[in-house]
Amino acid sequence: MARLRHWPRAAALLCAILVWKPVFIGAAEHYNAEVFGSAIRVYAVLRGINAALSVAKETEIGVGLVGSITAQPAMVLDPIDETVARVSDLVFVLAATSGMLEIAVAPLAQLGAVAAAIGFGLLYLPVIAPAAAGVVSGLGRTLAGFGLMLALALPLGYGFGGQLGAYWTEDLRAEAERTLQGSADTIEAAIETVPSTPPAEIADRPAGPPRDEAQDGWLGSLVSPMLDGYDQARGAAADAFAGVAAGVGSAGQAVSDAVPDIAAVQARGSEIFESSLTLVAIYVFRLFVLPLVLLWILTALARRAIAQR
Repeated sequence: MARLRHWPRAAALLCAILVWKPVFIGAAEHYNAEVFGSAIRVYAVLRGINAALSVAKETEIGVGLVGSITAQPAMVLDPIDETVARVSDLVFVLAATSGMLEIAVAPLAQLGAVAAAIGFGLLYLPVIAPAAAGVVSGLGRTLAGFGLMLALALPLGYGFGGQLGAYWTEDLRAEAERTLQGSADTIEAAIETVPSTPPAEIADRPAGPPRDEAQDGWLGSLVSPMLDGYDQARGAAADAFAGVAAGVGSAGQAVSDAVPDIAAVQARGSEIFESSLTLVAIYVFRLFVLPLVLLWILTALARRAIAQR
């Protein structure tokens, strides 16, 4: 039993060594670097899709029917564009989190080792005043448990958790990235940006030969105004029908030229949603769920061991 009384001193010395030489840091940093690199690649692909869809949405076409009409037929892609933009923002947050963890694991582990060394030191030092023994012992156990969580459980949770996460989700992550990249390539190939087309102009209808009122006599002078009005009405009707036909034809051609493969882009929308949300779920599982579960288990074991001493 006498030897067991000195275990806090040995634990404090080990924690002091961990301040200068943290353990499990390399594996944790490597794990977070992998997640960061993957998330950045996915973010770049999503932003590329978002840019291509935004350009397609802004494409205008112009058609002349009765007047000048402009339209943006690719606005039907707006739901896909908005969803991709929001998912890309979420992926960016996850990438920033993994990058922060890659940098912060080592300093946090060293800070935890300092706190644990102080806590174990408080457990070993004799207390002169018996009334303060409980306070000092409680403070020592709290610092020791918190310090061990940062010094050992945090890097071990991300290092060991990274291996488990890669074993369970790597194939799914790689497949989702390939699907997302394939969808991005298809969308970039389908969307062709063209300048806005001016309204189609209708050529003036050629005028008929002039009427010779001198040869028509007095009867021609009476009938000629009615015939001229009939010719003008018939010409106006012909021009209107020609304008409608030309306008409809130019509208269809403008839509085809501006966004030739809207159906192909919409067909890829479900693949983009599924693959991007799958990747987000994998990142959340790797960055938060699995490491926090391991962190909770290791912290509970460490506190139980300290409390039994």
